[in-house]
This record gives sequence, structure tokens and C-alpha cells, in this order.
Amino acid sequence: MAKGVHKIDKEKFYYAYNQWAQCKMSLTKAAKYVGVSPPTISKYFWKLINGEEFPDNLF
Repeated sequence: MAKGVHKIDKEKFYYAYNQWAQCKMSLTKAAKYVGVSPPTISKYFWKLINGEEFPDNLF
């Protein structure tokens, strides 16, 4: 299992989030689009929804 935070593309992340939030993209497709696993994208989407901070080096 990899440790640490791997950088993701900020524009892809927010695009995938908006598509998912509008029910235009499934969580699995959003994860694939961003290049992370479904549990990882879910974790970061919920952080965004709850107003929590992202790790400093996520983007």
C-alpha cells in the first residue's frame, strides 16, 4: 500500500466533483477520470462538502 499524498490535477478534481454532484458522472467514473481509487475520491469529495482542509500537497 502506498503511503503519503499523491498529487492530483486540481482542474480534473473540481470538474469531476461538479459532474458527480450534478449526477452526470458516477463516483467510479469520477475516480477514474481523476486517476485515483473510488474510496480516495469519495474521501476528498466529502472533505470538500464538509469544508475540511485538503492536504497541503494534494494539488
